[in-house]
Amino acid sequence: MREELLIVDEADRRQVVTAHEKRSSDTATPPRIPSLADGDRLLKASQVQAKLGLSRAKVYRLMHDGVLPTVRIGGSVRVPSRALEEWIGRNTRPGRTAA
Repeated sequence: MREELLIVDEADRRQVVTAHEKRSSDTATPPRIPSLADGDRLLKASQVQAKLGLSRAKVYRLMHDGVLPTVRIGGSVRVPSRALEEWIGRNTRPGRTAA
């Protein structure tokens, strides 16, 4: 289907071309959707709580604030186990050596 456009002057033509280019570039590359790797599990808040040793409220707050990586499925929120492991690795600081 071809769109027919009435271009009144050069400024209008530039706007139409720019809008068309933007639309074309938006549809050219679909957004990357992360997928679960084989063996990767989606963890419930209680499982994350046990793994991190935090309170239930603290885990939910970290999930809500976007600190922990989450996946929303309907009304449920889960944390991909591999993403949690990576998050732990990024947020682990080396300990000090004893003097």
